[in-house]
Amino acid sequence: MGITLIDHYEAYLGEIQSGGVARDQNGNMTIHIARFAEDRFGVRTLATLGLSRHLLQTWNGSSIRQELIFGFWRDLDPSLVAGLLADVTEGILADHRALYSAQIIEKRGRLFQGYDYVGLIACRPVYLDSNFIIAELEAGPVYMTWLVPITQADIDYANQFGATELQRIIYEYPTNFLGIGAHAVSVAGEGK
Repeated sequence: MGITLIDHYEAYLGEIQSGGVARDQNGNMTIHIARFAEDRFGVRTLATLGLSRHLLQTWNGSSIRQELIFGFWRDLDPSLVAGLLADVTEGILADHRALYSAQIIEKRGRLFQGYDYVGLIACRPVYLDSNFIIAELEAGPVYMTWLVPITQADIDYANQFGATELQRIIYEYPTNFLGIGAHAVSVAGEGK
């Protein structure tokens, strides 16, 4: 028997400290959300647990299994992040389409009160060990997708220069994007 998703998560993120269940409008469970121990730098991580039970269609018509993660500094309420993960997961399950690399998800209003984030961009979790990115499970590979909060300025930058350019900035400065911090345009400078 191979490793489980929980084994994979805990090997890179530490022990699961707590969790919850996301439910749809009818009260049916859609997914579990796991919260991991804070790391030595003060970063907390929440991740979906079970999204990968669903085969999701990709932009090119193939199918993959995917889980979502969100890393953030300790000054943000984990229940807000859990709600955001649940909301994104519901959207994925509604049409069974995987998030693709550099996909921007715009939300209505701010993601978190007191912060200017109005959307997310899907990225590989480059701030973690490269072996974390794909969990090789018995059912097949599971692709980990890091959701990075972005501002309207970041979205405008992506509209002007492309979402992959915004993603490149995030990959160049990954620890600046663990949830609450500088946004890509200010990290990279106001223009290209």
